[in-house]
Amino acid sequence: MKQITKSYAQLNNLKKVGKITNNDMSKIILMMERLKENKKINYYIVDMIVFNQETHEGKIEVSFWRD
Repeated sequence: MKQITKSYAQLNNLKKVGKITNNDMSKIILMMERLKENKKINYYIVDMIVFNQETHEGKIEVSFWRD
């Protein structure tokens, strides 16, 4: 899997396969490792990372794309 930008996905008419939203980065990484085995998914975009420094809570959103 290769990281791309949203503009790259739009310019190349890529199709969005799915999206993961979680507050635990280790779960996101584990899911990405599992999805690497899927030959239909070629790209991913880190859409959003939000982190509150006072509460140490956050949210991560990653979308997956294919040709």
